[in-house]
Amino acid sequence: MSFHPEVGDEIKLFSTSYSFTKHPAVVGIDMPYGQEGRQGTVYQLKTTKAGRKDFVALKVFRDRFRGPNQVGVAQDIKPYAELPGLRVCARKVVEIKEHEHLLSTYEDLQYSLMMPWIDGPTWADIIVDEKKITSDESLYIACMFTFILRELEQRELAHCDLSSSNIILPFFSTERRDGVGNIEFVDVEEMYAPHLPKPKSLPGGSFGYAPYYIKEGKWCKEADRFSGAVLLAEMVAWHSDEVRKNKADDASYFKPDEIGQNNDRFKLLLKTISGTLGPESKNLFKKVWKSKKLEDCPTFKEWYALFPENVRNRVEEDVTRVQSEKGDNELSVQDHLDIAAKFEGLGQKDAAELEYRYVVHHFQEHKSIVKEIEMFLDHPYEENSRPFIVQDYLEAAAHFEKLYDYDQALLFYKRASMLPSIEPSFKTELQFIMSELAEKRDEESGQKSTSETFQELLKEDEEKRPVTPIQTRPFTQEAKKPAKQKVGTFVKKRWIMISVVTLVIVTIGVTVWAFRYSANEKWETTLAHGTEAYEKGDYLQAEEYFKSAMEQKKKPEVYLKLGQLYLATGENDKASTLFDEAFQQKELSKSSQKANYLAGQSYYREKTYAKAISYFEQGYEAKKSSYYNRLVHDLVESYIAIGKLNKANYIVEDIPQDDAESQALYQYLKGELFSIVERYDEALTYYKKAVELEGTRDRHVEALSDTYALINAMPSTTNEQKRANYKEGISILAVVLKEEPKNEQLLARLGRMHYDFGQLLTELNDNGATGQYRKALDDYKTALGLGVKSENLLINTALASNKVGDKNGAEAYFKTAREDYPNSSNTLFVYAKFKLGEKQYKEAETYFNQVIEMNDNEEYVQSSKDAIQKMKEGNLL
Repeated sequence: MSFHPEVGDEIKLFSTSYSFTKHPAVVGIDMPYGQEGRQGTVYQLKTTKAGRKDFVALKVFRDRFRGPNQVGVAQDIKPYAELPGLRVCARKVVEIKEHEHLLSTYEDLQYSLMMPWIDGPTWADIIVDEKKITSDESLYIACMFTFILRELEQRELAHCDLSSSNIILPFFSTERRDGVGNIEFVDVEEMYAPHLPKPKSLPGGSFGYAPYYIKEGKWCKEADRFSGAVLLAEMVAWHSDEVRKNKADDASYFKPDEIGQNNDRFKLLLKTISGTLGPESKNLFKKVWKSKKLEDCPTFKEWYALFPENVRNRVEEDVTRVQSEKGDNELSVQDHLDIAAKFEGLGQKDAAELEYRYVVHHFQEHKSIVKEIEMFLDHPYEENSRPFIVQDYLEAAAHFEKLYDYDQALLFYKRASMLPSIEPSFKTELQFIMSELAEKRDEESGQKSTSETFQELLKEDEEKRPVTPIQTRPFTQEAKKPAKQKVGTFVKKRWIMISVVTLVIVTIGVTVWAFRYSANEKWETTLAHGTEAYEKGDYLQAEEYFKSAMEQKKKPEVYLKLGQLYLATGENDKASTLFDEAFQQKELSKSSQKANYLAGQSYYREKTYAKAISYFEQGYEAKKSSYYNRLVHDLVESYIAIGKLNKANYIVEDIPQDDAESQALYQYLKGELFSIVERYDEALTYYKKAVELEGTRDRHVEALSDTYALINAMPSTTNEQKRANYKEGISILAVVLKEEPKNEQLLARLGRMHYDFGQLLTELNDNGATGQYRKALDDYKTALGLGVKSENLLINTALASNKVGDKNGAEAYFKTAREDYPNSSNTLFVYAKFKLGEKQYKEAETYFNQVIEMNDNEEYVQSSKDAIQKMKEGNLL
């Protein structure tokens, strides 16, 4: 069953019950508090312990990012939760061994992550809201941000996906939790460390933060230097009203195509950070901006040194305070049991018993574990019955350190830092010891494991021990008898029985095979007849054959062929019903990309985008097939249709650009995203690249020509720019048409561009206008000659004929349009305006009145009434 939680739904994770909270920003609808990301969705969960509300985050991955590797990643990055800004590294993985019942119901939850919930706005929220902050706040958050990156840098770590949406600022939150810093990083699954395995999928960088020279993702210790520098510059400068008002959009200060360019925004930011952080910051940011590779960018150590000493002191004091706040909730029940077991192994029975008693007192929800422990305890744990001895933990930590088992050593040091008797100063010292040990572990990750060391010790011990010969019982003569001889004897004794049994088995097998072969042959013949009828366009006959094949044998290919037929005939409701039932009855597999694409298509065509997305997402996670690009296109368009542009962009950024078709799809969809937010210049750039890669694809060329029209319709576009745009657009369409001279749709587009260019030249009293109208008419006539017959094409041909002085031709095309589309107010309205231009006022009035009577277009009706009124006022009727 797919996992789609509702507000208030309860879920049990790691023996604790949680409920899904309501999204605070959605009014009137009970929507769970979830945040969409590139790899999955993060939900907020709530639990109540001892009257106090606790919140955690549950990250549910999409299929393509879900897998057992999450267990290894969680274990590998867990120690980094001790570092400032990486609180979310303290995570647990939902696995079958602890959550069998839950995962049998919701398989989507396998390998999901439970992490601390971090309250506060993201830096993206600050940009969107244009939140005003003081210069002191700007310096502080930028300094804290830089401190975190410096700490990572010193350990050769990198986040690798820094952007405004991956930085949370609890500094601006009213809800503060112990152990959470003023700035926290999220989406750390792809972070870099020398000992970590390289992720299969790497982010390509975020709008406004990625350097132009990074094309295929970045995973190295220098990965954060460029994007981190842009972010810290934004933070330093955000107190400036001018900077806030001049931001590029709601995602970042810079536009993607401005990165590395010497533009006005860059100059303004440079001036502001120089005035706030000092002139040297100007030099450092110039190095970042002009870099050709990540290694050219300054280190975060260099950046951190620029901040005023009092700001750095405040940051470091806050980091120390937060580190000291991290308490018992950082250790799980399993951690405490591991510590107790290790104490037992070291012969420290009293220390082990104290840990067991602690589990009984603090983990009552683990009933079976508590009950088992209580069976061998004489009396329950009491807070003041006997103190924990810090030295026990330090000695155990030192023991495991000698064995190179740094994880176990860190566990004991951490537990020691949490003991009630620990002095604050010593606790701080332990934090530094753990930090150094974690760094040492990373540096020596290739050295021997504990088990290898232990095996070596055993080997040394065995070499010193005297060897005693092993006594074995000799084989009997029967045991030495060859197996082949025994089988031969058995066959001789039983040959008649074996022959009869063999004959019966063969006879039954042949009969069953013959029956199945006959039935399968009949099924395949029926399916082949249906396919043949479908390809000929005889859909009724094809449907009968497909239904007959389904009665004989329900197989995925029958569902797919019948579903495709319904889509081809426009019976989308039949297709959606068919696919829904097939998936419910498990006749179609969730892992079939083709099946999910066709099912999604049935809803996509009906504009039921939420349902379409559920199928498309399922197909998106499935094994890549020939349907991948089509599915991605429709999935992105569906998200655009419901206004989820960030979600759409995540999908686009994830397109593997390993061939021309995929590259063209990426460029086209990027153009769509920029176009939808009316950033037509950027959209045009992407559409041009799509056409260069795959010029014959109609949608690319259509989008390109539409964008030229949209740019030319903008009030800010000058006549000279319009002229240049028309020339460039016509040139591109002409080149594409050389490849496909009989593409009637592109001919119609080219004709429209010639016509619009002619109108511009008419306004400018340019003699070239008539030439453009003639070219438009030629394009329209060629398209009509190829068999295209649309209302708009007929109307445009009539208008172009009129522009070149062919009145009779214009009348003839209008007549055809009116006869073919008698119920169209569009044709009548344009024809009425044509008559008005010809000063045939009485006829114009007649057609305007017909438009008013049809009353199916409010704009046409009002314009018709206005035209009639003006004719009457001018005594033209």
